[in-house]
Amino acid sequence: MIKDLECLYGVSYDYHVAGKRDVSFLDDKKYVLLRRKRNRAVTFMYFIFFLSFIVFMSFMNQLLLRILN
Repeated sequence: MIKDLECLYGVSYDYHVAGKRDVSFLDDKKYVLLRRKRNRAVTFMYFIFFLSFIVFMSFMNQLLLRILN
């Protein structure tokens, strides 16, 4: 199954792998632009997740302080 996908889409990495050549912008412009868009979306998703976690923890802290006092 994995070999079939590699033949169909080529071998690509989402991160730098030492000694391996990744699909470059000149090789497949459409694929690289799509991958960059996906990577930006995932980065934004994690940013929102961690920001909401910090806000939630701050809210819980204030709530517990009010309950205990």
